[in-house]
Amino acid sequence: MRIAYIDEAGTSDREPMTVVTAVVVDGDRQSHLIVDGLAKIAEFYGVDFKNQDFAFHAKDLWHGNGYFPRKEYGLQTRMEILRTLLHIPVDNDMVISIGWIQKDEMTGQFRPGEPRERNTLYHVMAYIGAVVGVERVMHELYPDEVCHIVAEDHPQARLSLREMHLHLKSDNIVRECPPDVTKFLPLKRIIDAPSFVSKQESAALQIADSCAFVIRGFLEGKMHMNEYYDIIKPAMVSVPILVRKVAE
Repeated sequence: MRIAYIDEAGTSDREPMTVVTAVVVDGDRQSHLIVDGLAKIAEFYGVDFKNQDFAFHAKDLWHGNGYFPRKEYGLQTRMEILRTLLHIPVDNDMVISIGWIQKDEMTGQFRPGEPRERNTLYHVMAYIGAVVGVERVMHELYPDEVCHIVAEDHPQARLSLREMHLHLKSDNIVRECPPDVTKFLPLKRIIDAPSFVSKQESAALQIADSCAFVIRGFLEGKMHMNEYYDIIKPAMVSVPILVRKVAE
């Protein structure tokens, strides 16, 4: 059985893109590799991995906040940690699926006026892309297996994500999606409704967080993300075309 761990980046109004990333893991043979890998990183860099409040956050590593303050962890050290995190799915033959939304392209009914509603909608739309990608992975790479979704728990988006996930499993969804998507709908290889847990509760979600952060930065045209994006690109089931630069 595979488990797809899903995290997102870019859910606030100030960020031009929303990205949802799914890291597909063999529950029996790969889960321990993630836990052991993160534990080794934490031990090497003097972080208490067993602290129930601790999690590797790519944003904290990038900016020098949280458990990785700049005064204690220099930029080079923080980037070494980020690179090591990104190598875990690649070096262990895990697959990465993504969905993304460029917010300034959304118009009409897809751009609600209320910020929370708007950003929840973008989160759900990007989630669809990532989950359909996981379904494709299951059909093409693991046809004899099924998959369960574990997503980071965001209370304001949880109900919307759950409802959309169940909708993706219904026959009605085929009539509502473009032909290039309906090939993998309704969802068959992904079983049950998604589970929602915090990042602190899941080592694999911390890997998905790092991937989502880097992919969003790359899609926004932040060129200093290229070297980190190139690490995970070989594991991605689909590679988005960077149409234009949003920010340097």
